[in-house]
Amino acid sequence: MDSPAEKLQRLRRSIYFVPFLGLVPALVTLLRSPSGELGKRSRLSLILGITWLVSCLLTSGISPETSETLRFRLLYGQGLVTTLYILLSSYYLWRASQGKSLPSIVNNHTKKP
Repeated sequence: MDSPAEKLQRLRRSIYFVPFLGLVPALVTLLRSPSGELGKRSRLSLILGITWLVSCLLTSGISPETSETLRFRLLYGQGLVTTLYILLSSYYLWRASQGKSLPSIVNNHTKKP
């Protein structure tokens, strides 16, 4: 069985990947201590969240003069982006709860001397 300290650490690693809600603790962690494992996890969470937010904002600017076909395509694309964000966040949440490492795109972010 895991000790309470290990469970707390696993929760701290996982909380950043809760879809939509995990952005707040990720931002707080990144502002307080941007280095280390938790900093990498919070950066990944913020990259996913900001990418989702920007793509939704870009596709939400539908004017009333837009044709029905284009409006449908934009809404469909927005739904796909939101679904992808939720699936990726859930996948990283599962990996973090299992104690597995992050993708290499985030691990290679820091430069070595």
